[in-house]
Amino acid sequence: MAAIIVRPECEFSGKKLFDHVLNDLPGYARPLFIRLQESMEMTGTFKLQKFNLVESGFNPSTICDPLYFLDCSEKSYVPLTDTLYGSILAGERKL
Repeated sequence: MAAIIVRPECEFSGKKLFDHVLNDLPGYARPLFIRLQESMEMTGTFKLQKFNLVESGFNPSTICDPLYFLDCSEKSYVPLTDTLYGSILAGERKL
């Protein structure tokens, strides 16, 4: 998962991000999930605080931030819904 902050004057495009990730990152470095945030939590020494993100996971019903999933069939990052989340957990959707 990657957490991203989108500037207020910009709009998130799952298609553009998919194209960028596919062209510029090797397969092992491509994030399967994208989490849009308004700000990043920092430690006292100005390091990113990632523990809370790891602990919260990717369940869309428990996270208030928008979540997106790398969908190769759609060639885009698509919104992660409860239905899509359930199919991932059931193994119906391949990661």
